[in-house]
Amino acid sequence: MGWALKSTRSKRTVFTFAQISSLFQKGERTGQKADPSIVAKAMRYTKQSNGARMFKKSEFLTSQQISGFFSRLAAKKNYQVDTAEDEESIKVERNIQDLTDEVMETFAPQHPIMVDTHNICELAPV
Repeated sequence: MGWALKSTRSKRTVFTFAQISSLFQKGERTGQKADPSIVAKAMRYTKQSNGARMFKKSEFLTSQQISGFFSRLAAKKNYQVDTAEDEESIKVERNIQDLTDEVMETFAPQHPIMVDTHNICELAPV
């Protein structure tokens, strides 16, 4: 008893619109991958046009939270690309299957196999 490690999971934080828009602006302005620790530090000093701080102390994000946000964003982007490719490959597969079915109906031997008036399937020993 008491020897197991206690799990310390922090509560989930819901990002505000200002936080999300700030994170997007950092990435879109430079076009390069932003370093989460630099973004976290910049968030502390960002000011509005009137000179007031953009974020309260309670709204500061850690580099780990920012990193997680960017990871989820990248995963979502990759998933959307994959699903678009999957839809295209599904259409191609359906077309191939339809063509295969049509060829099989046209050229596959029909049952029963008839030669003149004789049913070959009935004549063959089982």
